[in-house]
Amino acid sequence: MDKQIDRFLNETVPDMPNNPWSAEGLRRAEKAALELFPTTASVEQSENRDVADQFHRFVGEVFRRNFEGVWLNVPTFDDAERSRGFGPVIQRPFAQFYLGVIQTLTTAIDRRVGDIWAQGFAYSEEDFQAWIESGRPTIAE
Repeated sequence: MDKQIDRFLNETVPDMPNNPWSAEGLRRAEKAALELFPTTASVEQSENRDVADQFHRFVGEVFRRNFEGVWLNVPTFDDAERSRGFGPVIQRPFAQFYLGVIQTLTTAIDRRVGDIWAQGFAYSEEDFQAWIESGRPTIAE
């Protein structure tokens, strides 16, 4: 994890804002992804898999760090073609659904608007604050 994040921040997207673990960091990263990947199919090309993996890890880490998330492997969460039997997700204590990091990249590439990740961050920020203000209830509560 650390090696790929380091490569992401120092080689793949070196012009990050002061706080890369923010909505602004996500905007910059998504812009870079749109420059690097012209289509969703290009994400899966063998020569792009390492860089795609860096994006997956970075986006996941932003959500993990900001919203008390944890990494999980849910092999059935993604199809075997894209994840090859590995389903990296972020579980947030206030959300019923996982944040699938593989899907975050392909959705951004498919839609090509440039702020999908930052919008998701803003929604998570609202939900996180509401969860804290309501006393941090469990999902079942």
